Amino acid sequence: MLSLQETLRKRLRRTMSMSCTLKVKPSLPCLRARSIQLQLAKLVSIVMSITSRARIASILFCCTVFAASPVEWRHRSIYQIMTDRFARSDGSLVAKCDVEAGKYCGGSWRGITQRLDYIQDMGFDAIWISPITQNIEGATAYGEAYHGYWQQDLYSLNTHFGTSDDLKQLAQALHSRGMVSWIRVMFEDGL
Repeated sequence: MLSLQETLRKRLRRTMSMSCTLKVKPSLPCLRARSIQLQLAKLVSIVMSITSRARIASILFCCTVFAASPVEWRHRSIYQIMTDRFARSDGSLVAKCDVEAGKYCGGSWRGITQRLDYIQDMGFDAIWISPITQNIEGATAYGEAYHGYWQQDLYSLNTHFGTSDDLKQLAQALHSRGMVSWIRVMFEDGL
């Protein structure tokens, strides 16, 4: 059995080997991936030097997410949903929404949960919803962040889409039907 330190190093090597190969003129995405990997390597090194094995395990493995492999996703039929534009919690399908103004229209995770029959009846067995994290608030020159791609806080949910309980209920409803969800989170490393 590998020690925790060996396991971390092995995972880091695997992550680094999966990135693009650095060539004479590497692309910007490749440089970003390498930068993130180097930051991760520094973090692992720091964590290993200042904390016990149990503490490391609780820091790095507390939030394990069970995800399907690429092979398992290949056979899925995925329905992509812009959460705010798909279904409201009140079940309304004809309420007014000025999409030209770029404002939130009231779509929610609860609304998606209520419309799973519709999605499944079309033959889909997976959904891909808008990013779930808290976005910038208020109007900008481009409208509001109804699409979910203007992340402001990685550790908070977008309250326009519902509560954490609403999101958990959506996941439970999907799993009870043999369906799965693809949840996208946007990361920016400042490069």
